[in-house]
Amino acid sequence: MIEARHYCTGTASAVIEPEAISDLHPADLQPAKGELVWVDLADPAPAELRMVAEEFSLHPLALEGALEPGERSKHDRFPTHDFVVLYDASRAKIALFLAPGWVISVRTTDAEGRLADLAVVSRRFEESPRHTVGWFSYHLLDEIVDGYETQVDGLEDMVEDLEDRIMAANGLTRGGFEQQVLDTRRELLRLRRIATPVRDVVQELRRSPNESLNDPDVDIALADVHDHVLRVLEQLDAQRELLGNAFEAHLSLQANQMNLVMKQLTSWGSIVFGATLIAGIYGMNFSHMPELSWYFGYPLALGMMAALSLVLYRVFRKRDWL
Repeated sequence: MIEARHYCTGTASAVIEPEAISDLHPADLQPAKGELVWVDLADPAPAELRMVAEEFSLHPLALEGALEPGERSKHDRFPTHDFVVLYDASRAKIALFLAPGWVISVRTTDAEGRLADLAVVSRRFEESPRHTVGWFSYHLLDEIVDGYETQVDGLEDMVEDLEDRIMAANGLTRGGFEQQVLDTRRELLRLRRIATPVRDVVQELRRSPNESLNDPDVDIALADVHDHVLRVLEQLDAQRELLGNAFEAHLSLQANQMNLVMKQLTSWGSIVFGATLIAGIYGMNFSHMPELSWYFGYPLALGMMAALSLVLYRVFRKRDWL
């Protein structure tokens, strides 16, 4: 699906029919006067993409990168335009072609059928006092990074919940605790993998020779986005460290619980062993055993068992094994 809009600073944007895109040839646009054309292709058909590529002279390698699934976030420079690949917080891909006077966004579905939503970006750009490629890039990057921050906040809550469960020593072996830790760690790694290249993309855009991006105000705005990306990465690293420490604490608690159980089993086994030893000696059934016919032999054996068991119990209690 193709949606195209024509922006001109000081006037409302106008929707352009796909067939009429050629009427606004890129060479005829006047970006210095705030004129810009944004062509958005949402999961485009091959014919639609080919039509736009021919109209705007898009580089074949850039087109290949726009359609290639799993392409890493990056910024490439071509003779007539810049090419940028980004992913939002849900891992939906957005490919951008940037040149003075025009922007082309290509959104393709991922393996789970997700498609990036640019409705908020469109509204923000519509309300922007200046309609340039630089400001469009800023609004898009800012919205993507805001999505990263929202997801990081959610992951922080998950890490805090796992830490609380550890401190409460509750549900450590039930409720899939280990699986939750691994899933949270996987989400932290996934988000860091898609956020890290964005830091370099922002830096490349700030250094781009593209005249539509060489705006001091845009540079300041992109610098703010760069700071936000760095904060996201710092938070992700901090949460990964906290999660690793929490999991180590969980393993330590598990080991301590196992040691406590082994102490208790050893203590009770020693107590039972004393009584069993006496019972075993008096149960050997030899013909000439002392006290075998003694009237008080049976009570004495029981008393010895009870006394030995009580002494061992007091010893183990004193050592905090029971």
